[in-house]
Amino acid sequence: MKAFTQVILKLVIGLFIITVISVTALPPAEAFKLTVTNNYDKAKAFSILYHDDNVNKWVCRGWYNVPAGATKDYNFTDSTSLSYAYIYSSVWNGDGEENAIRRTVISDKFKYYDGEPCPQGSKLRTVAFSKFGMCVNGAHLIWGEPNQTSSPKSSDPNATITHDELQAIDLLNNDREKQGLPRLIADSRLTQVARKHAADMVSKNYFSHTNLQGQSPFDRLKANGIAYRSAGENIAYNYNIADMEAAWMKSPGHRANILNSGYTHVGVGLYPGENGTIYGVQLFASY
Repeated sequence: MKAFTQVILKLVIGLFIITVISVTALPPAEAFKLTVTNNYDKAKAFSILYHDDNVNKWVCRGWYNVPAGATKDYNFTDSTSLSYAYIYSSVWNGDGEENAIRRTVISDKFKYYDGEPCPQGSKLRTVAFSKFGMCVNGAHLIWGEPNQTSSPKSSDPNATITHDELQAIDLLNNDREKQGLPRLIADSRLTQVARKHAADMVSKNYFSHTNLQGQSPFDRLKANGIAYRSAGENIAYNYNIADMEAAWMKSPGHRANILNSGYTHVGVGLYPGENGTIYGVQLFASY
């Protein structure tokens, strides 16, 4: 009987050990997700660069191809969770490259070299990876407006809404949806006016709805040929887009603009300030 009890005990211990091993051997948790929407009429490609804290080094991945008119999801599991990554693409290589980091790459394999001797060859080049905000539930990179059939003109940075600005608009619309309000339409004209005001505040070192020429937000809209029925503006500066939106939502006046049911369109202009700050302008309108 004693021997039988010992056998049973060994089997129970064995099963327990197997159970513990199976639990600890589960796949690692997802580090971050990236969703890419390509609204152009041709396939586009991108590469991503991020710092892997597990091995204390920069990791470069690419190329990823996104077909015309398609949306694709990418999961990166071999890095710690990120607040920011850096993206280089055939569509966008970064407005405001003062926030970019440059790496020498071999374009066919997209291997990068950081402070190491680089093999020579025709495919060797230096590219700018520009900062892109990641959030807990992943980030969404959108190329072009819906049904767009040509690339943005690189000579005119105000001709399109940047991916960071689209992310800011998405965060704003998420807050509206939580209150049962419809999403506002992203407006490139409003974004251009908002971005110019953000840039003006940075370059001339002031922080106000009224610029140094005495123009209010409504004056700036009219000066840019934008007729509106109602309009409003929020301004702020912060170290990342998500925190900026959260701060606006905690302020009664700014929150009222974001949750105003009378507005139909919005533009968010972003511009880098000193010491890693970002100046943001939300410009609302109904037509």
